[in-house]
Amino acid sequence: MTEEIIIKVGYLGPPGTYSHQAAIQQFREYESQLNTTVIYKPQKSISSCFTSVQDGTVDYSLVPFENSSNGQVVLTYDLFRDWFTNSLSESAKNVVQTEIPKFKVISEQFVPIHHNLITFSKDIKKITKIYSHPQVWTQCRRFLSDYELDNNIKVEKLDTSSTSKAVENLLSIKDDNERETTAAIASSTASEIHNVPIKLANVEDFHGNTTRFLCLGLKGGEKKFTLNITPETNENKISDHKMHLLTFIIKNNDNFGSLCDILAKFKKYNLNLQTITTRPSVDRAWQYVFFVEVWDNKEKTALSSCIEELEPLVVELSVNAIQKMLDYSKKNFVILLTFCSSMFSSPTKIILSFRTKELSKRYIHVNKTGKEGGNNRLKLTFDPSAVIISNHQIYSDWFFIWFLAYLNNCSDHFFIVMKKSLKKIPILGYGMTNYNFVFLSRNWELDKNYMIKQFNTIKTISDKFWMLIFPEGTNMSHSNRIKSHKFAAKNDLPKQDCVLLPRIKGLYVACKELAPNTTKIIDFTIGYSEHGKDEMAQDIFTLWKIYILGESPQHVSILVDEFDLKKELPSIDWSGSEDFVPTEEEERELNTMNIWINEKWEKKEKDMDYYYKTGQFNEGEEEQFEIDLKLNSSWEIVYVYLPSFVLVPVIGSVWALTKYLMS
Repeated sequence: MTEEIIIKVGYLGPPGTYSHQAAIQQFREYESQLNTTVIYKPQKSISSCFTSVQDGTVDYSLVPFENSSNGQVVLTYDLFRDWFTNSLSESAKNVVQTEIPKFKVISEQFVPIHHNLITFSKDIKKITKIYSHPQVWTQCRRFLSDYELDNNIKVEKLDTSSTSKAVENLLSIKDDNERETTAAIASSTASEIHNVPIKLANVEDFHGNTTRFLCLGLKGGEKKFTLNITPETNENKISDHKMHLLTFIIKNNDNFGSLCDILAKFKKYNLNLQTITTRPSVDRAWQYVFFVEVWDNKEKTALSSCIEELEPLVVELSVNAIQKMLDYSKKNFVILLTFCSSMFSSPTKIILSFRTKELSKRYIHVNKTGKEGGNNRLKLTFDPSAVIISNHQIYSDWFFIWFLAYLNNCSDHFFIVMKKSLKKIPILGYGMTNYNFVFLSRNWELDKNYMIKQFNTIKTISDKFWMLIFPEGTNMSHSNRIKSHKFAAKNDLPKQDCVLLPRIKGLYVACKELAPNTTKIIDFTIGYSEHGKDEMAQDIFTLWKIYILGESPQHVSILVDEFDLKKELPSIDWSGSEDFVPTEEEERELNTMNIWINEKWEKKEKDMDYYYKTGQFNEGEEEQFEIDLKLNSSWEIVYVYLPSFVLVPVIGSVWALTKYLMS
């Protein structure tokens, strides 16, 4: 009996998308073969299409690569950049990387992008409401405008996460009158899958729009069949030639003719280039990763010989290594800042309190020094992946939280959401940009898509991270408190004197986008010693006083609480299954989360009021944990900065001299 062959194919879902259509095109011929079953498995994102092949969840996966109108699909190129440079082949050290780990490009598909008006309506002139993906509105602008003019109506455009979802929405309409006035714009595949008829075909403004998809499959001969990367020619024949996707960085890009010298190698071996594209390197500004699609020829050794001659001219890019270097420098930064604070500023103690004893038992451990009279160093074991929220008292709140991340052994995966203006700080602004910190302009329309992109980038960097967000958006000051009071009065919210009213949209986007990795919220409430409710910590502990004059707060008290969003807000979808949330649903979720965060901030107001009255957060005999603001070991600064350690005394001398002159 012949063994049944099961082919699992991934594509960017949901079913009925153009990616699904590409997958069907690629594997249609196998569906009709005896003892062969093709299973199409929708993926949540383009990144998932890559990883699903890598981990064996699917055998093949289709990813969008470029569009004839809009050009390259940037995310796919960046993922190829990341994967292709993940390892080196044995024969090509410090050279181009022609294959990605475990899988490679094995085929391509070209899918014409044809939008169709799909509806149950018997009279399309009655259509007043249309569902579709937001990109469709611009691609069908002329059709929609003409339709409104011809029928003297205004069409309500309703956004969906995909064109297939738009058709799916039609099925949920039960009212006959609403069915007659509602339509969707989507692909013919979506029409077939959901069994809703097409009433007008090809309503896109520009015909000939085509998207090219690449098929990823495992390397080697694991499968019982193979696929050719080359599509059929006009003569209905399969070419013997194959296309390869190469990536490289020019070693000496300052030399005149460097790129020309590289391209000459392909000409020498009669290797035809189909495309050459670049993406910015993550290594440094103005350096580019080159993507070259090259046809091989009948001379089997031509490509390998060409690669050998490219060795002196190009270098291999390892994104993982670069990211590790950035992560390492992050940890080094907080080590340096902690060292300088402990050496050149007045001593500071971090006093940790916990909302419950269960939290303190879970997250506080003592490292025994074994030295008589020595201090036992506290070790933190917080969740390494969480969104961190906190009230915002002074400009350097972030440092004390980053120090906790250092004690928690996750300072190298620490990210901050901050004002865009801070990006312009000389040197530090550039460093924070490289650290993938998230900079907001406080304009929702501008910030939303940018935040989604940044959070997705962070997810690809590491599956573990601390993402720090100050929901108040700014630090506590007299003027900001007045603004907060006015906003509270206008919106019938409780007046708060110890904290500012939180903003919700940035936190909402962060939690939604990062939910596939974590739904954990760690909530810090920070209080500084030596001032009361009517004094502002930012006026007492300025950046100048802390880092130049060395006048740090004696005590930084931090109350710790923790939440799981899936339990706290079960009515919000935390699955991360949709990249785009329809406007109405988004407003509902925002309102739900806004009520929740305001309740937490009312509790934070009471906590801060109690702190100002008593100097501590916990009542009665509740245990507090004191931590000196210093390194775990003084040797850390030596190990990290040994090459430039000679500069430390100089910096210390300048710091001390500045303090003397200012006194």
